Amino acid sequence: LYPGMRMNVLILLPVVSRCCSVLAIELLPPMATSQYAQRKPHVLPPLVMLVLAIGCGFWMRTKFGLTLLFSVAGFCLALLRAYRSLKGMNGDISGYCLTIGELTGLVTLAFLYR
Repeated sequence: LYPGMRMNVLILLPVVSRCCSVLAIELLPPMATSQYAQRKPHVLPPLVMLVLAIGCGFWMRTKFGLTLLFSVAGFCLALLRAYRSLKGMNGDISGYCLTIGELTGLVTLAFLYR
């Protein structure tokens, strides 16, 4: 393992979390006061990017792929809690879940390479 190898997954981690964020905004019903209430869903591009990023992570190294999957899981768990609590989707929930998802990925990466 060369020194810069862990940096490769750090490039993909924000890509995965932002794809999850876009998918959540596009797929979940918004809050009545949200600015996203009038949008038409565009799901295919972020879904394709998400699959490609996770596939690229597994192609580089299995631990990278697992890190990205745990990041998605952390995002989804945070989304479940926040969405239920506020009864709708908005940009604040998206940002909260994005942060939790990236933190989950970083913690997973730290545990896998200790």
